Amino acid sequence: MPALGETYLRNLPLEPSDLQGFLEEMRTVFAGEPNILKVPKNPCIFVGDTHGDLEASMKVVEKFLPDENNILIFLGDYVDRGNFQLENVLFLFRLKQDYPNRIILLRGNHEEEEMNKSYGFHDLLYMKYMGKSYEIFQQFQQTFAQLPFCILTWNRIFGLHGGIPISMEGEVISLKEIEQVKRGLTHLEQFDPITAQLLWNDPREIHGTAPSDRGIGFFYGQDKFEEFILFNKIDLVIRSHEVFQEGYKVFFNGQLISIFSASNYIYNQRILAKIAILDTEGNVKLMSIF
Repeated sequence: MPALGETYLRNLPLEPSDLQGFLEEMRTVFAGEPNILKVPKNPCIFVGDTHGDLEASMKVVEKFLPDENNILIFLGDYVDRGNFQLENVLFLFRLKQDYPNRIILLRGNHEEEEMNKSYGFHDLLYMKYMGKSYEIFQQFQQTFAQLPFCILTWNRIFGLHGGIPISMEGEVISLKEIEQVKRGLTHLEQFDPITAQLLWNDPREIHGTAPSDRGIGFFYGQDKFEEFILFNKIDLVIRSHEVFQEGYKVFFNGQLISIFSASNYIYNQRILAKIAILDTEGNVKLMSIF
């Protein structure tokens, strides 16, 4: 019997007409989800950036999806830079279609038009679809723009791609404010501050905040982080967005875990890609994908 991943790969909607209809269907699926998805008491598998590392995505799915209790949470950045960007994102979208309550796909900063034009996904679509590429690219952007931002588990673990949002007026941003943010925007310059920060912010060992060297968003220190989690009654944050050689880094006395799940990334092919596993007792452990 073929492996689960191989079965899906043979049935990806790669022809233009099939792909366009599929993207429209998936846009509707994501648009029906809230900004913060509430996750029931089940084992959860958190997966960081994959960036076209189809092998990493397939290994996680084949290992954990067969157990019907597991919920797989992907924290964004499915395309750009990697060798199998199109296959990776369509594989995950097809899984979402078939397992809507067990596959969660969040938006990352690389599910955005300018990033995709700069880091490879746009060019890949042009080479493959030529005259149809503009229309297909725009449909991908409209679908990406409907991806939810965050998850909140039964035991108050907060999962997202980038970082906690910081108010420039000194007030702590609430989960209710995040829940009310408008989705559907494809361009970074259209984003409200909360959206931009959820996708772009990074933790640092600083006090307060500092402009990010990414040129977008902020670095935030433990003081701002603790204000946010105390105000919103969050026990742990799991995020992605940054590359670490060991596949993870722990910040702020263990209250924030950052994971990276692509092993083959740009010029670095020796990343020890990690996932985070939450069991029903509330314990979290890190595991290597390969």
